[in-house]
Amino acid sequence: MGWQVKRLGEVASVACGSGFPKKYQGKSSGKYPFFKVSDMNFTGNEIYMTHAANYVDVEDLVTLKAKYHSAGTIVFPKVGGAIATNKKRLLTCDAFFDNNVMGVTPKTGLSSEFIYKFFLSLDLYDLSNKAALPSITGATVQELKIPLPPIPEQQRIVAILDQAFADIEKARANAEQNLKNARELFDSYLQQVFSQWGDGWTTRMMSDKSLLQMVDGDRGHNYPKKSDFKDEGHCLFLSTKNVRPNGFKFQDTVFISEERDNLLRKGRLKRNDVLITTRGTIGNLALFDDSVKYKNIRINSGMLILRPNVSQILPSYLFEIMRSNIVKSQVLAKTSGAAQPQLPIQTLNTFSFPVPESLIEQKEMVLKLQELEKKASMLQAVYLHKLDSLDELKKSLLQKAFSGELTKSKGIAA
Repeated sequence: MGWQVKRLGEVASVACGSGFPKKYQGKSSGKYPFFKVSDMNFTGNEIYMTHAANYVDVEDLVTLKAKYHSAGTIVFPKVGGAIATNKKRLLTCDAFFDNNVMGVTPKTGLSSEFIYKFFLSLDLYDLSNKAALPSITGATVQELKIPLPPIPEQQRIVAILDQAFADIEKARANAEQNLKNARELFDSYLQQVFSQWGDGWTTRMMSDKSLLQMVDGDRGHNYPKKSDFKDEGHCLFLSTKNVRPNGFKFQDTVFISEERDNLLRKGRLKRNDVLITTRGTIGNLALFDDSVKYKNIRINSGMLILRPNVSQILPSYLFEIMRSNIVKSQVLAKTSGAAQPQLPIQTLNTFSFPVPESLIEQKEMVLKLQELEKKASMLQAVYLHKLDSLDELKKSLLQKAFSGELTKSKGIAA
């Protein structure tokens, strides 16, 4: 390859920011932006750091004790959970930043864009001490080894990567739109099926106890505390992580003991129950059918059980109609509480939806919807795989760039 390999500390200055002076809090304009980790979250720009929530004026430079960095500095979070976001930004202006941010400023004669691309090839967590509260030290960053081709070659590599990344982002946008279309296809068909009412259909109210019962959870003094939760045990105690928009998800679970379970009066699921989230995250749904491996399950205080009268409405039909736009539109219109959205029983009692009187017709509709959902899921899997492949392609290009493999070709094909 013939490139020099140097310690990053030899070719760039590495420094952390410092605490933000309280007197500038909320100052929305000024000569210099004062960047915090949260300022890396502005949407619509994944490269350059151009906006800040706070600013300082030029006349304050003498008394301001914060760290100053010039345009062209690569910045990234250096402590805490923000490291996991793996976000790196490139300053387009002179700026200050706080002590949770680290900056790498290339020395004269180096391409800031090339150094930035080098940081894109790194995982920030791998640079950290991987503690419970991870942190990255300046010494660790200074010891990084970086291959340095001549400036013209740096510029050429940057140009190749910029064009490749632009093409990747275009392909990503197309794949994301196709993924959205696949999801909307099922939602549209779901709406279409339930909007074409036929003979033998009636409008039923959710307050109709001959159709279904609503069962609340136990919110009394026996409600489990954090210390009652175990990684395994007698009874699965649901959280919002377990009830998603279209069913259960059991990657993160907690359990309570049989003794604690027996102390609770209400909120235990029975087979064929449908449950809905009613506080915070509103309207997520799941069906407790025979496909669920857990026998003992309880809802938390932000959920409600819908227990169908199976002689009048199939559990699977109730689940499907509850996630249709017929019900979703009622949820959207009647959800209360801006800070903590809620959907109480008295509100659900006002909801209505169509129900075929024939259980056979209900079953036929559910089977059609399940078949279409299966096809839509397969289509979604294709586009999700495409998105994963694009991420891997980007990583591969960065790896090639810093191993010298892009220098022998005019394009990505190398």
